[in-house]
Amino acid sequence: RGGAIIVDSIPKTGSGKTLTYLVPVMSAIKADEQAMRTRAKPRRPRAVVLVPTRELALQVHETAKQIAHHLKLSAHVVHGGVPDAPQLKRLQNPTDLLVATPGRLVKLMDLGGLYLGDVRHVVLDEVDTMFEAGFGPELDRLLKITTRDLSIDPRAAALVGAAPGAAPTCQHLAVGATHPEAALLLYEKWLKGARRLMVEGSHSLPRNLRQEFLTCNGPNAKVSALKDLLGVN
Repeated sequence: RGGAIIVDSIPKTGSGKTLTYLVPVMSAIKADEQAMRTRAKPRRPRAVVLVPTRELALQVHETAKQIAHHLKLSAHVVHGGVPDAPQLKRLQNPTDLLVATPGRLVKLMDLGGLYLGDVRHVVLDEVDTMFEAGFGPELDRLLKITTRDLSIDPRAAALVGAAPGAAPTCQHLAVGATHPEAALLLYEKWLKGARRLMVEGSHSLPRNLRQEFLTCNGPNAKVSALKDLLGVN
C-alpha cells in the first residue's frame, strides 16, 4: 500500500483545502501516466474523491476540471439526486479522477458501471460529515477494495520501487475537522499505521501572527491586494 494520512482540523470548504489535495493527487496521476505510458480506462478511475453532499461534489469537481484542463486529464463527478443513466454513460469515457458521493458510488458499482481496481489515490473529504450522514458502510466497502492485495504491472513496479507481483500502491487521505470513533475504528481496520497531521491545537494562532482583512473587488483584486500588503510588484 502507498500509505495513509489522516488530517485533523482542516479548514472548511472554500479556504483552499480542495487545492491542497487535488494538486498533488492529479500531479501524481500525470506523473504515473508519463512514466508508464498508459491512459485511464473507461469505468476505471485512477483517483477517487469522496464527499458527503452533492453540492460539495459539484464544487470539488469544478476545481478538479480546471486542474485537469492544464494537465490534459479527465475529471468527472457522480452524485445522488439525478438519474443514473447519464452518469453511467459518462463513465464509459476514460476517467482519471472521479468525485463522488458515497451512496451513488456504491450504486454505480453495483450496476456494473464502475470498478475501483485501478484506483491509486483515495481522498475522504469531510470524513466527519460522511459518518454523521451514515455513510460508514460505504466507506468500509471502498477501503476494503482499495487496500486489498492486487497483482501489479511490471512497469508500475519500476515506478513505485516494488517487486513484480507485489501489491500496488494506493495512497489514502482522510480529511476532517474531527474524526469520530467510528472513523478511527475504520482506519484501524484498513489503514493501520496511518500518519496523523494537524492534531489538537492546530487552529491556535502564534503570538507573533498578524491578521488583516482585505476588501477585494474585481477579477484580479485578490492578487493586487496581496501584492500591496506584501509590498511586491
